[in-house]
Amino acid sequence: MGNKAGKIKNTEQSREDYLEAVYRITKENGYCKSIDVAELLSVSRPSVSVALHKLAEEGYVQFDEHKDVKLTEKGRRIARDIFNRHQFFKALLIDAGVKEDKAEQEACEIEHCVSNDTFKKLKDFYVK
Repeated sequence: MGNKAGKIKNTEQSREDYLEAVYRITKENGYCKSIDVAELLSVSRPSVSVALHKLAEEGYVQFDEHKDVKLTEKGRRIARDIFNRHQFFKALLIDAGVKEDKAEQEACEIEHCVSNDTFKKLKDFYVK
């Protein structure tokens, strides 16, 4: 995850990366703090704060009394889809012989540029 290549991301890609980060962190820890998102995405804490508050305004996340970040149903649906795409493409690349760190980075890029229809067809083709 993260924008290691220095490329500028569009708003939708950025939204998806933040939602996926919250999903991954929550899945691993049982909760998510904004600092965890900053560390995972390699971005500043102020950037995370701005992004998460925008996602809250859009109805994708909410904050509990401990300031933990929680996905709404709308956010969870998108995050789960992106996470599953990521895992699929990462595994496919690793199976093809790509080193894990490179597969991780490139799966993050691929997950955003493939349509839902194409993803479903690829998944159906490779997962039998």
